[in-house]
Amino acid sequence: MADVFFDLEAVYSFLNTRMRKAGGNSAFARMMGLNDKTLSNMANARRRLNDQLLAALGLVEVERYVDVDGNVLPMLEVYSKLNTAIRRAGGNSAFARLHGLNDKHLSNMMNDRRQLSKALLRVVGIRRAKLYMYAARSAAA
Repeated sequence: MADVFFDLEAVYSFLNTRMRKAGGNSAFARMMGLNDKTLSNMANARRRLNDQLLAALGLVEVERYVDVDGNVLPMLEVYSKLNTAIRRAGGNSAFARLHGLNDKHLSNMMNDRRQLSKALLRVVGIRRAKLYMYAARSAAA
């Protein structure tokens, strides 16, 4: 089964629905064992959603790569796009010169010794995004 990803807007919508069904911010906070002021700040985007709230919603935050159309890309496709762009430029050194990157740094990124930089991803129309997905349930649950 494919993973289902949510953006931040969908998470806030889910949170607001859960709070409304619980009878309000304070009732939801008590039900989930959260501080009601902290919950209010998170629900109103004055504070980042914390792991405790995400767990109460059954979600986890993940980092994924997304193309310009908003499609979540598997790592194999990210590297495939990068390798194609490098090949078209005539190799690592030519690609690095063309896009103002250090060729050794590029080599380290392509060999998974460094995280892919924003500048490198931008060249092929990819960006890093924080998304949310349902937390894995244990077999005992």
